[in-house]
Amino acid sequence: MANLRRKTRRNARFKYFPQKVQETAEQWKIHTKSVRALRVRMLEHYAGGFFSGKPKAAQPLNLIDRGVNIIGPYLVGGPPKVMIDAKPNLSANRPFARTLELALEHLFREIKFHQLTLRPAVFNSMFCLGIVKTGIMKSKEVEVYGYLHDVGQPYADNIDFDDYRADPWARNREEMEIEGHEYTLPEEFVKDSGLFRNYDKLKPDVESWQQSTKPEKVSKEHGQGPGRYERLRKVVRLQDFWVPDERIVITLPLIGQGRRIMRTVDWDGPESGPFDILGYKYFSDSVLAIPPVFTWLGFNKIINSLVSKMNNQAQRERKVLAYDLGASQDAKHITQTPDGGTVGVRNLEGVKDFEIGGVSETNFQFAQYMEQQFSIQGGNLYTIGGRQTGAETLGQEQMLQANASKALEDMVQQVHQFTSSIIEKLAWFMWSDPLIDLPVIKRVAGYEIETKFSQETKEGDFFDYGFDIEPYSMSRMNPEIRYQRLLQLVSQVILPTAQISAAQGSQLNVDELVREASRFLDVRNLDRWWSPAIPQEQDMNPYQPMQGATKKPKSGQADGRFSGGDSSASNMSNLGQQQSRASGQSSDTFVKGKQSA
Repeated sequence: MANLRRKTRRNARFKYFPQKVQETAEQWKIHTKSVRALRVRMLEHYAGGFFSGKPKAAQPLNLIDRGVNIIGPYLVGGPPKVMIDAKPNLSANRPFARTLELALEHLFREIKFHQLTLRPAVFNSMFCLGIVKTGIMKSKEVEVYGYLHDVGQPYADNIDFDDYRADPWARNREEMEIEGHEYTLPEEFVKDSGLFRNYDKLKPDVESWQQSTKPEKVSKEHGQGPGRYERLRKVVRLQDFWVPDERIVITLPLIGQGRRIMRTVDWDGPESGPFDILGYKYFSDSVLAIPPVFTWLGFNKIINSLVSKMNNQAQRERKVLAYDLGASQDAKHITQTPDGGTVGVRNLEGVKDFEIGGVSETNFQFAQYMEQQFSIQGGNLYTIGGRQTGAETLGQEQMLQANASKALEDMVQQVHQFTSSIIEKLAWFMWSDPLIDLPVIKRVAGYEIETKFSQETKEGDFFDYGFDIEPYSMSRMNPEIRYQRLLQLVSQVILPTAQISAAQGSQLNVDELVREASRFLDVRNLDRWWSPAIPQEQDMNPYQPMQGATKKPKSGQADGRFSGGDSSASNMSNLGQQQSRASGQSSDTFVKGKQSA
């Protein structure tokens, strides 16, 4: 009897639950109205009037575009490299961990994970929040999203902040009672698919950009026409909400179009739910992050105001010939004389050149100061973007880059955690798919081995593996720095352990090393003058690092403390730098050239 009363009370509460969810979603829209309007203004500054066909004359220097295009590639310049490893007490599962890595890399290519998910999410996070919804397309859902996803394939889709819905009273995401988003579907499909119910009060959705806070207001609304657009087929707008307490996803109509649940789906994914949020600087007890672009708006306005003022000053600049009233004939003769000619005048003091107007040096200095502060506010943007440096050597340049990146390290870590969470969910859906059968090719000891990822080949449990991303794999790196790191690996790791490696059956593949180095140095036609030869028997001397006191240097000779002395490892690195500076010349030729200079 007690169980029956509890069930009755729960059903009574659930009867009004859909209406409360709709009201909560409307409260969220009211709560974020000013933020969404501000995002539109930030996007307008970024676009610079391109979509209206009228570039903003008051914004000759687009600092918003400059900052986004520096930080964006720094955070997600390339696709992530997944690292999967078995738990320490399950070392026998490590070979299959590599198989799971290859399966995920295949999925990334299929769904264009870097191009369609990560880069747009990072871009959105620069203006507000980056939001991604992860799930899997089941066979009964294929017609709903069939034009976007394949049957049984995991997906990771971007959700625009304007379509995002959340609990406005939550102080953090852990306190959220609901989390969801809006989307559109063809009206005919909603009524005929059999997946939805309670659709009798739905109204066709008509896009209106005049009052919209979507990005389309910038790209499509240009102050012309009615501002209302109807699609080729009628669509209706629905809402999906993730309810953590119930572990379900419910579909509801918009408020005013019905109060009953249209669909309920059990969530069989990770406990964190289908949504992942990317933000960088959060205010206390708020789920909304303060985006980087917002902190740049003031600099963008001040600098462009100064530049416009200096442009007007430059336009008013004049160079005129002034003369005394009694020297009009002298002035006339001077103006009629061609360049390089000669002219006689009665009184040189009666005719003079005067410059009027011109750019104020004070304004120019203040504009430079503000631009420097803009770079500092963004975490030394110009150093990160390679547009400003005071380094004289490559080593000093690397130190400046390392110090500058410390200001952006937190942003890198946020993107790292955001991406790791999405990847773990994608791996979960791949792991739990009963029909998956994915062939992969593994390289083991120089050989390619065909295998597959399927339910029959799985080893252990999903939670027996740890998922992570290779550090900084999504950041772009200068090829010269890659070359230096390659030399560092060879000189500091491979050569010192060469004898031990040979005893264990491993050896350095010089051909592959040369090819890898040539790619970093952009050397063409390597195969014309470098070719494999017949291996020759030769005993390898053990690697012996320099020991004891440093030799006293001879006159004009380095003492070895910084160049490496007799260490062949350091000599190799120094030789690479010298030859790079000498543009490929030999040491003798380079020295002679320096002496002759």
